[in-house]
Amino acid sequence: MTRAELDASTPSRQVLSALPARVVTFLAAVGQNGALQAALARGGYTADDHREGWRLLQAACAFTKAADPNAHTPAHDTAAELATWW
Repeated sequence: MTRAELDASTPSRQVLSALPARVVTFLAAVGQNGALQAALARGGYTADDHREGWRLLQAACAFTKAADPNAHTPAHDTAAELATWW
């Protein structure tokens, strides 16, 4: 795959950051609109698919313990050394 092909097939950070909100909008709309459910069902969309969408969204947005910003990692130590050198 060429660099141009990779760039064309890789979503931007802006697109990725907007994705969770778009997924919520989609799942909420489908969950509340019978006509939309029927249209999607004709294409094979099921209640299991809908539940999986919520599960995946929760996994992508899960609350996890953040890394300690004061931890001395190799990257932290390198950045401190560069700052001292500069």
